[in-house]
Formats: sequence, structure tokens, C-alpha cells
Amino acid sequence: MSYAFVQGANQRGVIVGSTTLAYGSNNTLGNTLACGIMLSVSGASDATVSDSQGNHWQRADATAYGFGGTFALVVWYALDCAAGANTVTVTQTGLSGGNNSSLAIGEWSGVPSGAVVDTALIVDEPGACCCSPTMSYTLSAAGDLCIYFGSSAAGASGGTTLNMSNVTRRENVTAPPYFVMGDNFILGSGAHSTEGEWCSEGLLAVVAFKAASAPTVRDVIGFGVEM
Repeated sequence: MSYAFVQGANQRGVIVGSTTLAYGSNNTLGNTLACGIMLSVSGASDATVSDSQGNHWQRADATAYGFGGTFALVVWYALDCAAGANTVTVTQTGLSGGNNSSLAIGEWSGVPSGAVVDTALIVDEPGACCCSPTMSYTLSAAGDLCIYFGSSAAGASGGTTLNMSNVTRRENVTAPPYFVMGDNFILGSGAHSTEGEWCSEGLLAVVAFKAASAPTVRDVIGFGVEM
């Protein structure tokens, strides 16, 4: 597949009920959208995503909680998006933790119509001095569009720009909660691992898309006709 990152945006602030973030340019018909939220939480708080174009947003995986239960990582995506100007709305469910939240949105081209999720994972991984948080996952197909999100309460070692191994960084929130969004188009099938290049705990996520399997002759004609 020939994928390309089209555009992204990020913001940081306290979410009171809901917040919005607009794409800087019109979305292109049929592209793939993703939104990751590093959410300040109180208890089992969560977030949902919608947009002004009425696209069908879906949760990538169960929300993961970390940093002593004070933050959650939430990831949603929309396939085959509508064309035009678009504003994403993030609505928090439950109580806010009262701290700043960070979010990032992105748009990618090249995902075929009818694509499916190959893998989706959100994890809270420990980290310590000289030990980076690492996420392991498996792809069933080569050349997926892999979209990543990562977060650190402490920031990157020696700075505020976060990086993840084997990931091209697209958006970066450079103040707490530090947050990064990126992608990779060239991984092969099989087992993989991606680490946050910082020495502290990290909430990490990946969602990967592949083309749907073509129907076989058996799928098309069935087993016969009953009279």
C-alpha cells in the first residue's frame, strides 16, 4: 500500500465536559482519521470521540490507566472519512482529574476502502532509570498502516520531545502530560516491539490497518443450490 501522512494537530488543556480540535485543512474523502487522548481522570473516567462531519468513530482498544490511576490513554479512529472541513470533539465521561489533558489528531491517505484493523493495543508499561517502556504486538500482514500514541508524565530524558522506536513522529505535546503521535508504513508481518524513548512509565498504543481479504470462489458461489 502507498500510505501518506496528510495532516495533524494537537492541544493541551483541562477538559471540562468536552473539548474540540479542528483539522487545519479539509479532510479528503476516504482517508483514515485517528485521535489519541492522554486524559486526566478521577476514577474510571473515559472519553468518546465524534466530529462535525458525522464520521463513524470507533474505539481502538480498551482504555488503559496509568501513573497511579491519574491518567488514561484513549484511542479512537474513523475509516473512509467524509470530505470537508472537520472539527473533532472529545467528550469526557466521568470526572476529570483536574489536570491538563493532551490530545492529538491525524489524517492518513492510502488505506483502501473496506480496510480492517489488523491489531489494536493500549498498554500501561513500567519504566525506570535506563529502562524504557516497551509495547509488544503482532501483525498478520506486511505493510500495515501503523499509528502510534505514547505518553510520559516525566517527559523525555533531557528534554520535552518524545520519540518512539521505529516510529516517525508527527505530533508532540511538549508540556505535561507529554504526548506523541506517529506512524510506520514498512513493518513486516510477525512479532514487533516499540519502546518509548524515555526512562519512566509510559502509556503506549498502536492501531494497525490492513486491506480486507478478497473473497474466495467458495465465498462467492457457496456450496450449491438447494431445490
